[in-house]
Amino acid sequence: MSILELTWQAIQAGKLKFDPQAVPERVTYHDPCNIARSGWIVDQPRNILRSFVKDFVEMQPNGTDNYCCGGGGGLVSLDEMHKFRMSIAGKTKAEQIQASGAQIVATPCANCKKQLRELMDYYKMPVQIVGVHDLVLRALKVSDSQDQ
Repeated sequence: MSILELTWQAIQAGKLKFDPQAVPERVTYHDPCNIARSGWIVDQPRNILRSFVKDFVEMQPNGTDNYCCGGGGGLVSLDEMHKFRMSIAGKTKAEQIQASGAQIVATPCANCKKQLRELMDYYKMPVQIVGVHDLVLRALKVSDSQDQ
């Protein structure tokens, strides 16, 4: 079981509560190839984000049809492939993110986060790249005292 599946189950069971004001920015989700193309984890991260993000938008296409970030297959670890990763493999992803208007891209994959951060730097895009659970932590209510 993935932590994304477990988190979504905890939300559905009412075990996690969120501050609905904690993430006012426009957020989109990047589907990592290794979990989305198989159809294994597509809906759970979106459900998690929608449970507390005020302005969630989808990239088009998304889910099992989403574009690779350009760092897949370990390509992100090869520094000699940087130019290819940025100008060819990642260009479509950068354009897709820009078209979404998102200020934050959430994804659970460490390789995707590295590649997407480098893409945002390369194309000088003011977009934060974070893990899904970074946003969960930001919005999580840890006690009822926050309700006051």
